[in-house]
Amino acid sequence: MKIKGKSIFEVYLLLLGVKHTESFSGQYFNEHPHKYNLYGLSKMLSYYGIENEAVQIPDKENNILNIGAPFIAPFGGDFVAVHKIEPDQVSFIMRGVNHELSAAKFVESWSGVVMFTQTSEKSIEPDYRQHKKTELFDLLKKIALLGACGLIACLAYILLIIFRGIPLAIGEHGRRVYQLAITTKANAR
Repeated sequence: MKIKGKSIFEVYLLLLGVKHTESFSGQYFNEHPHKYNLYGLSKMLSYYGIENEAVQIPDKENNILNIGAPFIAPFGGDFVAVHKIEPDQVSFIMRGVNHELSAAKFVESWSGVVMFTQTSEKSIEPDYRQHKKTELFDLLKKIALLGACGLIACLAYILLIIFRGIPLAIGEHGRRVYQLAITTKANAR
């Protein structure tokens, strides 16, 4: 799963397996006015058809092992996507990077609030098919542009060799070996 550089919202969609496009979900998160609070994350998840609820866990030190992952949690002034809880460690993603801490260390920086989610068959990016087609078309345009640039560069190099007499190799005694058509022209003078 590619997570580097992704927002908490995009990472969480990946963890949940919700169909989405990188371009739309990234733009939706970046343009959302409440992207840095639970209210905003809740609204974004709801827009994708994901039921969610934030709750305060009582006695977080003793109850952390009883919480089912994945979930979103405020952690050290940011949000994390917790994807695995084991007796000896908590695995989570923060700012597009995987982290592992002991449960005790995690609890120190964790507020005790979690956002639980529930997906259904209706959990999908709105207009997903159209966004996916647009994303694919944009990718094909980039590939065509790169191919055209490569072809132009190759043709330019070939023309440069033909018309400017650029040596193809260094021959015996340091003499330059030119293309046959150029050598013939030189001998005709």
